[in-house]
Amino acid sequence: NIKALCDYIEENELKAKLVIAANNPHNKELFERYSFVEINIGLDAGTLNAFYNKGDVMYFPSMYEGFEMVTLEALCAGVPVLGNNIGAVSELTSRGEPGVAIVCEDKPQKVYAQLMQLSEIYSSKDQKNSLHDYYATNYGKEAYRSKLKFVLSNI
Repeated sequence: NIKALCDYIEENELKAKLVIAANNPHNKELFERYSFVEINIGLDAGTLNAFYNKGDVMYFPSMYEGFEMVTLEALCAGVPVLGNNIGAVSELTSRGEPGVAIVCEDKPQKVYAQLMQLSEIYSSKDQKNSLHDYYATNYGKEAYRSKLKFVLSNI
């Protein structure tokens, strides 16, 4: 729960900044009292890479997803992802793909510790570039084009 994480950060005076993306302003007022929270509403495709690069780790607390593209977008930007055991987070983790981790325990202190751990692992520019290169190579447009070409040629 993102609100519980905000409360934990504030109560413990931890050094953190949460940058949140939302499609609409619903529930925005829940986060307005926190000085360390920045809310971005209605980002367009042209600004997403810059948005992802504002952070060290993307926290994806969704409880219900298909195979969400937001996880791949963050990874392609060189930003590791921590999320619940659903959708792309679950799929990529089960394959042993780099830079993605599942929330171990849904307690704010545990989530914060995991976020800090991922941030430390992927703290250097080289590590972020390596993550970007891996996902661009394996999940980028060229990879999908090649896979589609293979499938269509074998019909």
